[in-house]
Amino acid sequence: SQARGGLESWGVQSVNGADGDPCEGLDMFLNHLDMLPHIARVDYTKSSERVCTMLDHVIGALQSQHSTVQQGNVGASVINAEAAGAWLLYVVGAVIQNRQTSDTAEKCDGELAARAFQLIQWMEVREQALAAGCRDGIQVLERFEKAGLMFLSLYRRTYIGDQATVSSNHLLQILETRLG
Repeated sequence: SQARGGLESWGVQSVNGADGDPCEGLDMFLNHLDMLPHIARVDYTKSSERVCTMLDHVIGALQSQHSTVQQGNVGASVINAEAAGAWLLYVVGAVIQNRQTSDTAEKCDGELAARAFQLIQWMEVREQALAAGCRDGIQVLERFEKAGLMFLSLYRRTYIGDQATVSSNHLLQILETRLG
């Protein structure tokens, strides 16, 4: 419950449909990201399940608008989902950088990372709307892209780079299963 309360205190509940941009006050949020992995890891299974549920909600909202966005129409629901997605990419990046070597933690990291990669794939769809001349929500899209880059950087450092000392078989299996 401490982990859940900590996540909610940073506005995770706003991802579930409340108005407003979860990345408002981004500077303060980014200053708190260093504490988030420790709070989330108190009960990592429950914390990661909760974040995965929020990620699934955002991914579903974006996927339901796929054809509309490809045609260059970006509505408020897409912009709100992208704002929530940006916030969640920051959260996932912060959490997975504090890697633990247990099988359970690695599976949780795999589920979180797979969903983060699914969000990042959305950027390709959004690029099509930009190519069609749609500039709606460009500021949110820029934040979304920055969050994606931060996640990729932390993922690379944790699981691919010089600091990656232990193989991540469970994580890789989950990524292969979910992403192909």
